[in-house]
Amino acid sequence: LLAALVACFALRPQQLPAAFTAYSGELAAVNFWEQKGTLHCNQVDKHVAYWTRNMPLGHAQNVPGAAACRLLCFKSPRCMAWTWSLNYQGFLNSCWLRELEQDELPVKKHAPKAVSGGLPCNMQQMLAPGSLYCFSLTIPNSYEQGLLAMQHQRSTSIFACEEYAIFSNESITIAPGVETHLVNTSLSCDFGGEFGTALNLDIFREVWKAVVQETRYNSHEWTVKVDPDAVFFASRLRALLPHHPEDINGVYLNNCKFGMHGPIEVLSRRAVYTWAIHESKCRKFFKKQCKGDCRWGEDIYVDQCFQKVLEVRRDNEWSLLAEDHCASNPLQPVAWTPALCKTNHVAFHPFKSPALYTACMAVSRGGAFLPQ
Repeated sequence: LLAALVACFALRPQQLPAAFTAYSGELAAVNFWEQKGTLHCNQVDKHVAYWTRNMPLGHAQNVPGAAACRLLCFKSPRCMAWTWSLNYQGFLNSCWLRELEQDELPVKKHAPKAVSGGLPCNMQQMLAPGSLYCFSLTIPNSYEQGLLAMQHQRSTSIFACEEYAIFSNESITIAPGVETHLVNTSLSCDFGGEFGTALNLDIFREVWKAVVQETRYNSHEWTVKVDPDAVFFASRLRALLPHHPEDINGVYLNNCKFGMHGPIEVLSRRAVYTWAIHESKCRKFFKKQCKGDCRWGEDIYVDQCFQKVLEVRRDNEWSLLAEDHCASNPLQPVAWTPALCKTNHVAFHPFKSPALYTACMAVSRGGAFLPQ
């Protein structure tokens, strides 16, 4: 019923006088957690209507209150902001759902009988996020082993997931009891292509092949690929995942306005399965489109494959990654230091030494960063 309710949204008022009674229990749960003060990422704006660059995702009338409007936003994977109004421009008890572009803030307009806000925090209190299978690939004899050992000691990054694995083309002991899983491939690659990135597609094809063959991903709702030099907070990811329900061919999270970037890739169980069964279709399709090798990195290829061939749902999640290669203005790069980790993003990239990595963690958790 909830899926049908969200699906019925259109750019015209919908009459939903009794629909909310079917999930009054969920509304009661929202109200309970609101009273405890644990759901709000940002303060709700009263007497304000939100406007965004793009048209609303949907609009419904007869929505019984701001909490119900927020719940509809929570149930719509593309929704990032909402406005509920008792009476706005002739619309009664109306709810508008809106999507935001990366780095966009909603324009606030005075509306005497309106309430606006974003998604609730701690959404895992409303709906179980599912478990995480997380993995990293490490290059032998590199700085990455020191980072992974430090992360294991602190039980952070992939080691805070329900299950984890580290892949490499050599057998490496990261920490006592933590050994790499072998992949039969060279880990060297060229840089180039349209975007001047690492042309690592063949490498990660082998890694994803190993992930699928080991089958551990199938015991978890989500698979998360994390670069060793990405500061990753698994608990923050869990708080976002209830907003992204599974789909028939799977779902994956886009983390950058330029397309999915590889430091963190989040795929649902069905998305991994769809990749495992049908990725060969993408090879044939893009070989024809590019008249040969497209010279893409793995992240671009996976993004294009899922979108244009395999029809895996792509959800924008701008809270997923903060990194230097996805800056607001790539022509004016900023110095990438731990001082930039003062947001609540799920991951920050790159931090290639234990000192910088732990400094970023401390800043993001509210601690102070002391420049060296």
